[in-house]
Amino acid sequence: FPSHDTGTFFFFENKKGPYIIKNTLTELSKFEKLLFFDSDDIMMPSLMSETYSHLDHYGMIKPKYLNFTDQKNSREFKQEGSQFGEGVFGIRKELFLGINGFEGWEVAADSDFMGRYYKTNNTVLHTQSILFHRRIHDNSLTVHPDTGLSSRVRGQYHLQSKRKTSKATSSHKKPKSNRFCSPMVE
Repeated sequence: FPSHDTGTFFFFENKKGPYIIKNTLTELSKFEKLLFFDSDDIMMPSLMSETYSHLDHYGMIKPKYLNFTDQKNSREFKQEGSQFGEGVFGIRKELFLGINGFEGWEVAADSDFMGRYYKTNNTVLHTQSILFHRRIHDNSLTVHPDTGLSSRVRGQYHLQSKRKTSKATSSHKKPKSNRFCSPMVE
């Protein structure tokens, strides 16, 4: 949440997947308040300021969203109403790293992280207003047959997540090496 961006770019020499990259960039970040946001969604103008302002009082901010599809240069909103997702949230860096960030999974690592977060008994604020529009499309990992909610790979990750017996804590632990990547070039 910088007040202005100097345009720092990181290039990863080896393809590692989105969750590993998010962990690594979090570790490198000089900012204490973080917002994880998916590149295929659309941010409402007040998302960043509302999330930022609440992170002094809550451990996590989960913005409300409304699903939509692209239809002939316009957005067609779904009737299921607004919701709260797993992958878009604000959190303080120390808390995110204290729970060891995301697993290095192809999909569903955000759901696993949320499960570990809730075990810490830290607070969550679900925003009252809709702060982003979540795009539904055929390439979405939650919709695609190979990685979607009813896919075999998600089922395997769900079982792995359920098998974890260690309770998450809010103290910072050394992350497992498969959750971060290197080398990279700034």
